[in-house]
Amino acid sequence: MALIGVAASPFGVLQATLLLMMTEPQVQGRVLGIQELTIGVMPLASLVLGSAAEVIGVVHVALISGTLRATFIAILALRVPALLRYSGHVD
Repeated sequence: MALIGVAASPFGVLQATLLLMMTEPQVQGRVLGIQELTIGVMPLASLVLGSAAEVIGVVHVALISGTLRATFIAILALRVPALLRYSGHVD
């Protein structure tokens, strides 16, 4: 547990740094807000997924959540095709 605690801080700093490096300056606040929102929702999502896994099984929950994630990403890619064109340019 101590190792996890020691590793969590550098991971968080690296994650935020990479996110800021890859994001246009005018939307950095929004992107960091979305990141914090997803981190904050994680305990509730874990509770829901755990409850669902007890009822229908871990395999089914993993299949359903994976399918939903892939579907969401596909819809996002179709609605915002600019996300697929990564220029590789970092200031």
